[in-house]
Amino acid sequence: MVVRSANGSGKARCVSPDHHDENPPMHLYDDHAHCFACGFHGDVTDVWAAKHDLDRPLEAALDLARQFGIELPEGSPKTSDVH
Repeated sequence: MVVRSANGSGKARCVSPDHHDENPPMHLYDDHAHCFACGFHGDVTDVWAAKHDLDRPLEAALDLARQFGIELPEGSPKTSDVH
């Protein structure tokens, strides 16, 4: 599942291979997205992870930060090897 497009109505297309709907089955809320066709439910990091084929939410969060130029505080040694 990934978001393909949003049309300003709060709805977006989910490009899961299970979907053949002409009407966008995913609804975008302020704090999450939900696809009524496949049942996907998640926040921005979950959507980003699905869109970019990332396995871990931390990877998605770090990738989002890099993409949008957000500087993050130094992390612990456990998190610094995620890049």
